[in-house]
Amino acid sequence: MAIGDAVGANSSELLPSSAGYGEGLLPIPAADRYAGTGLMFWLWCGGNILLTTFVLGGYYAAALGAVGMIVVTFAGGLIGNLFPSMSGLRSARYGVDEYVGMRSTFGTFGAYVGIFMLVVINFGWVGILSSIAGNSGAAALHTYGFSNFHWYTIFALGCGIILPVGMLYISPRTVFTLVKFAVPLLIIFALLLLWKQLSHFGWHEISSIKPTHSVSWQYAIEANIAYAVSWFPYMGAWNRLAKTERGAFWGAWLGLSFIAILFAIVGGIATLTTGSGDPSVWATKSGLGFLRC
Repeated sequence: MAIGDAVGANSSELLPSSAGYGEGLLPIPAADRYAGTGLMFWLWCGGNILLTTFVLGGYYAAALGAVGMIVVTFAGGLIGNLFPSMSGLRSARYGVDEYVGMRSTFGTFGAYVGIFMLVVINFGWVGILSSIAGNSGAAALHTYGFSNFHWYTIFALGCGIILPVGMLYISPRTVFTLVKFAVPLLIIFALLLLWKQLSHFGWHEISSIKPTHSVSWQYAIEANIAYAVSWFPYMGAWNRLAKTERGAFWGAWLGLSFIAILFAIVGGIATLTTGSGDPSVWATKSGLGFLRC
């Protein structure tokens, strides 16, 4: 017994803690995880606050009408975000990243293939998001009569590269601190945009817009699910920090689904009322532009 205790003690001394090696490839011990259910909820809410989430509802709003768009968005958002949230339980249980956890199923080589695919996907994904943000920013400036975009370029570089890199350099935990303040503000903005649309046009007028049936409701459901399951490669990066599996699941599913449904509905209604799928058009026509505040 004494020998076993000595070996166990020596082994525990050789095992690094998360504080020693950072939050890298090695499993994070349960005692070092710090994200509860509420924090996971705000984190995944923030992760899904994207311009593409707004635009998603506009893809099929005209085809299905306001009521059809809302029903499909609820169904697609809840079903689609269920699958990645369940997948993230593996990382919450073992404290490893998504691609480390994949080794048990696909082997080491298979995990390398997955990492390569993630890099390729990110190039396209970030490119799409950057393109939408750039076009919306340029359109907003043009609306207010600005033709010189030098300051906007500096702003974009600062907020898109310098600020995130600086936050991660300080500590990954700064992201958890940021979402507690930034996410509620962005949710308020979305609700304000929705209230502007409903108060100006009225629900009766919006719901009476006849659908074009250019795409089917099956396409709309598929679009929501496809958008949601794109979270699969990223779930483990944050869920491995969850204190419990239950907190990781409910935080991820409710956070992703809440923003997916809210933002898609807001975007769909704004598309119907403005006739445009550009978020900058929605904001400026609703009087929510920065210079009008």
